[in-house]
Amino acid sequence: MPTATIPLPVLPVWAVALSSLLAGGVFLTYANTYWRAIAGPLVRTCLAGAFFWTVSACLQGSHSEATALWWNRLFMPATPLFLVGIIESEMAVGGITVPRWYRWVWVGAVALVAFFADPRTMFFFHMHRVPDGYWLVAPSGWVLLSRGLLVAGGVAVALAILWHIFRRQGHGPRRWFYAAVALLALLMGFNDSVWAQGHRTIYPTTWVAGLIVVAALWFELRREVRATYARLDTDQVSRASSRAFGELYGAASLEEGPVGAVFCDIDDFKVVNDRYGHAVGDDLLRAIVAGVQAVCGPRDRVVRLGGDELLVILPGAAAEAGAAILARVAVAAQAATVAVGDGTIVPSVSLGWAWSDIRQGTFADLVERADGAMYERKRSRRSALTR
Repeated sequence: MPTATIPLPVLPVWAVALSSLLAGGVFLTYANTYWRAIAGPLVRTCLAGAFFWTVSACLQGSHSEATALWWNRLFMPATPLFLVGIIESEMAVGGITVPRWYRWVWVGAVALVAFFADPRTMFFFHMHRVPDGYWLVAPSGWVLLSRGLLVAGGVAVALAILWHIFRRQGHGPRRWFYAAVALLALLMGFNDSVWAQGHRTIYPTTWVAGLIVVAALWFELRREVRATYARLDTDQVSRASSRAFGELYGAASLEEGPVGAVFCDIDDFKVVNDRYGHAVGDDLLRAIVAGVQAVCGPRDRVVRLGGDELLVILPGAAAEAGAAILARVAVAAQAATVAVGDGTIVPSVSLGWAWSDIRQGTFADLVERADGAMYERKRSRRSALTR
């Protein structure tokens, strides 16, 4: 009874094909989200990569010239198909708008696969064994031309990556990582065209490059997701934490232990905006946030609830520390002066303190009590001024 055997050096190539397929499934979960413009190209690239590595594994594991020649039919168009995906992904993660006509490049690449897969397609290539026993296409004029085109595609990919690095990435480790990826793409072009005809080094470079491609795609999507959440977590005007982040952070902190909260209302903030303009009001808001953050602990967060209302969340604060915390925040806020013309705006704030643990209610209840304490202090101060 005949048995099918898979050469050991081909197993990593199968692993890369599976990794590409799984990564495509992960990226697909982002297809209907904010990141769909990046996720779509990454899914297509992973599917093209899975196809390429599967065909490559079948070609390298062929036991006869006829089998190798059949798989070589698909290997030749699978390579440019994969390059088309990598170029689109590079444009997507680089912030370059993918042109609409690029979909026709995909159509052409898929049509090329269908053309070569047709049994009626005439083939004049011959396979030969390299010293390690694998089958490769024997060198010929057409083979050299086709490989020259593929190498040109690899060079184009490498140059696109390098342009993306040195024009858009700035300085840092990412620049050198992607420079190494581009160099690897160039080396693989030479390896697959020349060196592999008489040596066995095609196999390690093939699957190592596949792992790097999958890792790079995942790294870029993860980086984009984290950057988006960082923007959502931060109020763009005041540079304080956003209200949505504050609600999540406060609720999570309350689950872990006691939490203190300072409700801060900037007095006469509308007057500042009306008299000096909203730009000055924004400067004052940023100055107060920066000053309060400077006197907060590493786990404390200053949150902008909206308008002139701030909330300081203090995880682990003691209930009896309220008076000291209010004094510290008041001094920091009132020291956040803003120069206007020949004068200086000295802010005034109304503060309210509340403390809670999980047994005393939700985080929304804590904020409501801090808000009530702030209004009580404001009313008391107004009453004292009218006497």
